[in-house]
Amino acid sequence: MDPFKAINEKNDNKAAYAQAESIALQTLQHLATSEEELQRFSALSGIEPQDFRNLAAEPGFFVGLMDFFLNHEPSLLTLCANQGIEPQDFARAREVLNGTSNREQY
Repeated sequence: MDPFKAINEKNDNKAAYAQAESIALQTLQHLATSEEELQRFSALSGIEPQDFRNLAAEPGFFVGLMDFFLNHEPSLLTLCANQGIEPQDFARAREVLNGTSNREQY
């Protein structure tokens, strides 16, 4: 039995979560710089840009924000192209942040 296996898995989980958080922040940055997306997001969610700072501390905010893009493929593809993110990595990041990935808790 490899005594470092559990340590390596835990480090992998932390790295995956850190990467997911980074993608979530890139998503918020993209939204903040795209007037059209920002208006659409506010209209659909009822969340105004001035509320982002407070809501960013809420556990589900980034998952909801990422769902907004995942539910509109043209927006998702634009975001991914502008931020240099593969769409499947974006979807995986959402799973990690939501705790629904196949990995252990982070």
